[in-house]
Amino acid sequence: MYKQYTTEFKLEVLLAYENRECTIQELCKRYQITKYSLKQWINELSGLQADEGATLD
Repeated sequence: MYKQYTTEFKLEVLLAYENRECTIQELCKRYQITKYSLKQWINELSGLQADEGATLD
């Protein structure tokens, strides 16, 4: 079953991940998410950060 998560929730999880508050396994258990979801969110954030640095010519 696919769950929809709010942007705020994703950012909270990613902040905890960035701050290394716990292991990835503990993080996934705490927030009841899969490692796959975490990986997707990290990739989404990386894409957003790359877009912010892009310039239009």
